[in-house]
Amino acid sequence: MATDSNLEFEVGWKIIYDTGIKRLLEIIADGMKGRISNREFVIIYTTVYNMCLQNKAYQHDLYERFCATIRNHLLNECKPAIFDNDKHGEYILIELVTQYRSYKFLVKWLIQTFGYLDRQYVKRFHKSPLRKVAVKEFKEVIFSQVKSHCIPVALQLIERDRDLKSGVDRTVLRDFISMFIDVKGGDLKTYKEDFEKVYLQETTKFYLKRAQKMLHSMTCSQYLKACESIIESEQQREIDYLHHSTHTELLKRLYAVLLVGPQLQIINMPQNGVYQMIKLEDYVSLTLLYKLYSMVPNTLPKICHIVSKRIQDEGIDKLQKAYEQKDTKVFVETLINLYEHHEKIISQCFKNHADFTKALKDGYYVILNTPTMAISNTHHHHSGNNQVSHSICELLSTYIDFLMRVDGGIKLLEDELYYRLDKLVKLFAYIHDKDIFLEFYRKQLAKRLLTSKSASEHAEQTFISQLKLRCGAQFTSKLEGMIKDIGRSREHELDFTRYLAKHKKSKPFQYEFECKVLTSGFWPNFSKINSGDNMRNLMLPRSMKKVVDYFESYFKSLHQKRLLTWMHELGTVEMIGHFTHKSVVLQVSTLQACMLLILNLVPSIKIADMTKMLNVDANVIKKQLKPLCSKKFQILLKAPSKGYDVKHVVSMNMEWNPPNKRYRIPTGVHKVTHRERQDNEQQVFGDRRLMMEAALVRIMKTRKTYKQSLLIADVTQQLMHRFKVDPAVLKDRINDLIEREYLSRDDNDHHLYHYIA
Repeated sequence: MATDSNLEFEVGWKIIYDTGIKRLLEIIADGMKGRISNREFVIIYTTVYNMCLQNKAYQHDLYERFCATIRNHLLNECKPAIFDNDKHGEYILIELVTQYRSYKFLVKWLIQTFGYLDRQYVKRFHKSPLRKVAVKEFKEVIFSQVKSHCIPVALQLIERDRDLKSGVDRTVLRDFISMFIDVKGGDLKTYKEDFEKVYLQETTKFYLKRAQKMLHSMTCSQYLKACESIIESEQQREIDYLHHSTHTELLKRLYAVLLVGPQLQIINMPQNGVYQMIKLEDYVSLTLLYKLYSMVPNTLPKICHIVSKRIQDEGIDKLQKAYEQKDTKVFVETLINLYEHHEKIISQCFKNHADFTKALKDGYYVILNTPTMAISNTHHHHSGNNQVSHSICELLSTYIDFLMRVDGGIKLLEDELYYRLDKLVKLFAYIHDKDIFLEFYRKQLAKRLLTSKSASEHAEQTFISQLKLRCGAQFTSKLEGMIKDIGRSREHELDFTRYLAKHKKSKPFQYEFECKVLTSGFWPNFSKINSGDNMRNLMLPRSMKKVVDYFESYFKSLHQKRLLTWMHELGTVEMIGHFTHKSVVLQVSTLQACMLLILNLVPSIKIADMTKMLNVDANVIKKQLKPLCSKKFQILLKAPSKGYDVKHVVSMNMEWNPPNKRYRIPTGVHKVTHRERQDNEQQVFGDRRLMMEAALVRIMKTRKTYKQSLLIADVTQQLMHRFKVDPAVLKDRINDLIEREYLSRDDNDHHLYHYIA
């Protein structure tokens, strides 16, 4: 069909109507079946185009006919279909959406057909664009009248959808809700004010009721799963028929009603709350709990409090049971396993969130510093809170000693050893009285190094380095000095051999000699540790005294002003005993070696005479003589055999015939005693007083004038890596410095101090 280039308006309009508009209305009436062919579209478009070019007045007429066409369709077709057929409830909503879809179809094709008007006439004469006209007409004729009736219907359908009832067509809801945005040309104001506001209010009411029902009928785990399902469902509904701008406010309402409001009721549910989840190791529910609440600010601390409480309760209970077994290995390995278990919960369930990491720390600060830990340790007669820390410090240090000693009884591969040490360093960080641990560790390290019992010097250095990272260089300076002393002692052995070769043609003694030179400031005060075992005045046999004199002369040749003090109580001697049936290698203490060498000279001797010859306290002789006369070894015979008296006589048992060829004889060195613990305590508390005074003077020298509260806070901060400062003790140190005229109190303000030294 060709079009005439000079058409009368009505003739042209008839072509447009018959070929296009009428065809579109037929498609709509037929339930949107059929389509406009390309040929038909070209005819309509060309007709409009030619009419606009042929006569400028036609442009205005075509514009008016477009407006009339869509308005007539709304008045004659859409409005009667919606209002005149006695529809109610969801049916009127469905009809509205159906008519809106057909109207959009009509408008779409008409705008394409009359596109020339939009590009030329509308712009030139400042008319409303065709689409805007169509939207305005729909709003005035249909939407404004039906909106208030359909909103409650839409909300009822949404509620039915939430109740999982069938028959809800989400596309109907989508298209209805989109009308609020379409009628404003994409502006969200009407959507926000007329629909979203009511929708959010109804959503809040709906889930408030549902939350109460769920709380009374579900366990904590079931409730959390239900909440997750609800949130996911609501997010899907948002995708299906809401505008995406509703997302944030919708989630905010859901979390407020389902999780934030009833949070305490949820997490504290009896028999199945968060506490029980941790107890039952319900990792799935704990992970879900964190997933939900991590989205809401300021809700995690309440959960963290319960997590910390459970960690504390479980820790104290299990460690108390382990402590009652009186086995250091069992206790510390229980502690390590417990810590690994709790670390796993924090990592796996709570993704190492800072709040939960702090909850773990808070829990272990309590576990490792609580007075209840030492209930079964009452026989030590400690007092106050120190009792716990002392026992924990000693147990951890002793377990490390087991790990590090060749004969400690715990054999581990290198990787496992370093793994255990790493866990122990982490646990050490939670102990308040780190200086007490250091004192136990330093003494046990000294024994390992001096007796060559350390399984790995590299492991010792690695552990000390980790302590250094935690507590600073000052904390580990003595430990590092001890390690260096052992290294220098090896150099001394080589240099001593060269010294002997230089000054003597042949070796002056017929046995091997190893000497460890220790710096007194680094090592424990052995004279205090072994105050009852002091053998400084021990009279050595001539053969042993000779090598001591040679070494002293060698050392003086290196250091004229340094004084050597021999610690014989720490020495060991390896000697061969020639008995009637066999020769046996014996590893004994220096004093035990002296006893045996005396019996080389005389067949028997009274204990009193031996004591005088050796110039050692009688109790020390008794302690170290006992293993030599025991039933296990029977190296010496004592007459009479029962009891102990200095008048008793000892002699060599030449008939001793043991099954093995090598024996290590106990030296009578005892485990840590109550007295040593008290000595440790006194020494540590003495060091604390000095450190507190030094910190006070250092701060006041810088500040000159300072408030008491700020001064106490600064000192506590400076010393926290070594021990927990007691404010009462710190105030005593301040008073002492005032008496010694380092500080003075302000005349007008009792809590203000001045530096005057």
